[in-house]
Amino acid sequence: MKHTLDEFERYQERSVNRCQVLIETQLRVDDELYPFEVLNISTAGFMGTSALTLLMGAMVEIELPGMGFVGAHIRWSLAGKIGVQFVDELTLDQCRRAILPDPTDYQKPRLV
Repeated sequence: MKHTLDEFERYQERSVNRCQVLIETQLRVDDELYPFEVLNISTAGFMGTSALTLLMGAMVEIELPGMGFVGAHIRWSLAGKIGVQFVDELTLDQCRRAILPDPTDYQKPRLV
């Protein structure tokens, strides 16, 4: 199912704020691992880029720093960008840990 740019912009309207990041990680889809870059994240979900073609509603797992694999499902996919909602919302502390797993490690900034 292809989505239009209007539909993509509608998904940009969110009920929670997102933190702009760059986290190079991987998605697990049907027991296979694929490279994935998280571009923004919130307690409710994340958006990123991948060469994968995923259908809306597909179940995936994302590997997050300090947390391991976390369940999620695809909300939208358009032009290499994918919007994903966590099965169980993260706490603010979990979200912070994904952005900066070691708060004393200021040599490797992750925010963009």
